[in-house]
Amino acid sequence: MGSNAASHRHLSQTHHELCVLGFGYNGETYLALPKTSLADLPEDLTPENLTPHLIVAKFNHPDVTSHPLASEITVMKQVPPHRHLISHLASHHDGPIQWLTLPFCPGGDLASFIRCRSYVPSISFASHCILQLTHALAFLYFGISNLFPSNPSEEQQPNPNWKPVHHGDLNANNIFLRPAPSADEAYGNFPDLVLADFGRARALPEDPSAYEKHRHLRGSIVDIRDLGGVIVDLCGESRVVREHFGQTGAALEDFDVEGGGEMKFETRVLEQLRRLARTAVVEREERYVALSQEMAMGLSKVRFTEEDIERVLGE
Repeated sequence: MGSNAASHRHLSQTHHELCVLGFGYNGETYLALPKTSLADLPEDLTPENLTPHLIVAKFNHPDVTSHPLASEITVMKQVPPHRHLISHLASHHDGPIQWLTLPFCPGGDLASFIRCRSYVPSISFASHCILQLTHALAFLYFGISNLFPSNPSEEQQPNPNWKPVHHGDLNANNIFLRPAPSADEAYGNFPDLVLADFGRARALPEDPSAYEKHRHLRGSIVDIRDLGGVIVDLCGESRVVREHFGQTGAALEDFDVEGGGEMKFETRVLEQLRRLARTAVVEREERYVALSQEMAMGLSKVRFTEEDIERVLGE
């Protein structure tokens, strides 16, 4: 646990840690079980029926001398819940003792999903991913929860009181898969995508200066360009991608936000996201191919063993 021993001990007052999930540049994550859930566990406990009760605990990396988790916690508390953004469950940051708990996404991260198969199941699935990510960014930037409603008259406009957040680290390693909230909300047997890891996210400060606002607006270019990288990860450099999704973010690179151009720039960002969403909706529907049973089952894989369960229950 390195220099994080105090943070782990503090979390252990309310949670059992099962196993390590992963290590990043600034942080590390563990699979954990809230002690309040123990009374609700079934008697015939298995990794499968334990999964719905699990959460993820995140700590600063032991070798990091600064405390980036505190910044992540602050940003996450500012963002209201959204289906395609990871939620803040609980947190603590008091000096060196810092931890954050998040929902567990049993499908793992999108990068591993792609890497384990060396190809994407279909253009339809790739379009589904792109659509859900554009929803996530539109909510972060503008407070718009649905970019492309089925009824055009219900199209949402930016919330004038919204405090925009730019993610700053949008890549397939920070996008996770989990089942849709319900069968009615699912698209075929596709999973939901959830954008996570707000360690590099930035929120617009209170009463920002012109420079701060300018810099913050430019942050959306980075996110949308990174979204273009995810599209290539999903689809490859194919003709379909070039024709339908184009050079994502390129139309924003040289746009001048000086001299009162902020509103026009925001409009162009929103137009770019709506264009991607419209294209993704069409491609997802017209090219729909269900995931194979093997792939669908892999999205609910467990990441711990019977021994992990026995160890936790024996504490």
